Amino acid sequence: MASARVLLPRTDNVGRSGDERDLYGVIELLAGGVKAAHPGSSCQAGCSACCSLHKALFRIFRSEWDAIFDHVLETWPGDRIASFARRFWTETGPYLPFLERIQRRMDAGERVRPPRADLPIDCGFLEADRCSVYPVRAAICRGFGYFGLRRSADDLDGDAPPNGDLPGLEIYSCNQQREALAHREIGPRVQLPVFNTVYSRLESLCDGQEKRLIPLWIARSFPNTR
Repeated sequence: MASARVLLPRTDNVGRSGDERDLYGVIELLAGGVKAAHPGSSCQAGCSACCSLHKALFRIFRSEWDAIFDHVLETWPGDRIASFARRFWTETGPYLPFLERIQRRMDAGERVRPPRADLPIDCGFLEADRCSVYPVRAAICRGFGYFGLRRSADDLDGDAPPNGDLPGLEIYSCNQQREALAHREIGPRVQLPVFNTVYSRLESLCDGQEKRLIPLWIARSFPNTR
């Protein structure tokens, strides 16, 4: 993990080069260090608890979206894209006006947490409890479950629940993963990389770019043709 901290300020792209210059690569190095140190991690393939839209309600930068969009266009056949768009507009389309209002409130600096009853849908890219764009998922998706979090002024876009057991550092995860990382045999000795530092680098690399909720990026890039 020490090498990743050295590499972080040298990153110059988001999800493009796939090497040490790619911020996503550095996040994976840091997360990999946590996985190696804590093999009892509950974050495993097939767990999609954090992909419910009322929980995964955060905005991503244009560069992050462009990486996802390009991946879809380059790797998905046309019929899969068409099926994805139909499902998105059927399941998520009715909630887009609500999400637009949430976007405006978040743009104004408000922390928004609608209950599941108000937003009973999942991320549009969740298929059979797995992320269909996992190789190019956003930075916040990569960090969740493996980092510590110090509360910043904008609360890292309001996406993380206030939980964790470390003095001055919350574990950026769901309750199940927090308990796994803060197991009594590890206790206060658990060492996690700090996500605020990673997110600050992301902000620097995406300086001046638009941030939108993922469903709003999808709606803009895959218009309803029905």
